[in-house]
Amino acid sequence: MARPQPDDVFERAFDQSATGMALLDTDGRRLRANRAWEAIMGDLPHVAVIDAVADLVADGRLADGEWIDRRPDRTDPSTTRSEAALRRQFTSTGGDGSEQWIDLTMAALCDDGGQLVYVSAQVIDITDAKQLELDILCREQDLFHRATHDALTGLANRAMIDEHLHVAVDRATRHDQQQSIVMFIDLDHFKTVNDTCGHLVGDRVLVEVAARLSATCRASDIVGRYGGDEFVAIVSPVSVEDDGTELASRLLESIAAPIETSLEPLEITASVGVAVAIAGDSVTSVLSRADRAAYEAKHRGGNRTVTAAMALPSGSDGDRGLTTVDSWS
Repeated sequence: MARPQPDDVFERAFDQSATGMALLDTDGRRLRANRAWEAIMGDLPHVAVIDAVADLVADGRLADGEWIDRRPDRTDPSTTRSEAALRRQFTSTGGDGSEQWIDLTMAALCDDGGQLVYVSAQVIDITDAKQLELDILCREQDLFHRATHDALTGLANRAMIDEHLHVAVDRATRHDQQQSIVMFIDLDHFKTVNDTCGHLVGDRVLVEVAARLSATCRASDIVGRYGGDEFVAIVSPVSVEDDGTELASRLLESIAAPIETSLEPLEITASVGVAVAIAGDSVTSVLSRADRAAYEAKHRGGNRTVTAAMALPSGSDGDRGLTTVDSWS
């Protein structure tokens, strides 16, 4: 039996390769292609391939993640003739209408005078790899969201609140024209809601209060559930003239509107403590001041705001006093 000739073996390997391969002219028209190319790209010229050939020929500006590699002629490195290679990924519509991700690599083929005459191209269907990449990304985002957000309300949880408190404290040290305001929001008599209406209704109240707090604050502010019926808002950046009482009043007003439940509309109020992060603060100290101010507001009957003093009392070790300023009654 005669041994197959190398050219015949190469032709067979070319046609049976799982990688789509084609020879194109300088306008991107297909001159020769194997079966894998036809299966991936179809019979008609693809606009992405034509555009890629144009970019390869022009050596134009490419998008992020793409590359052009110009290297000396391998047969004679002393010549100025070079070959160009380009790689990019794009989406295409499969025969069944589904989205298909294609990885395209092409190289310029020049004649002895350095004139571009053909383009060799290879394509691989990377749809499964892209889908796996997307699935992993979605799982990572879901895990991150679970780790940083409250499961019931969707607000930032304590871990994320603490992280942004660090940013607020750092801002107080670095900026003299901007500041951060920390608000501790404690719902009044919430235990009575749970005891008389049940925990499902209580959860409904918490979810609605969370939505109202988020809607009242700016998108750049951080609103979180610190635990139970306690919420924290980190308002940053604000001007040094802003003491937070105007926003606190609007928060109390939004909370006080009746909340529809499965039983009957409920009216609930809150006690708000406000503290401005200042130089020398720690996460613990600024949050403690806001917490103490909220406690004072509750002690005064609730449904009001108390602002913590900004001055450092003589002889204290980071513990601030309170300036009991009612901004809601």
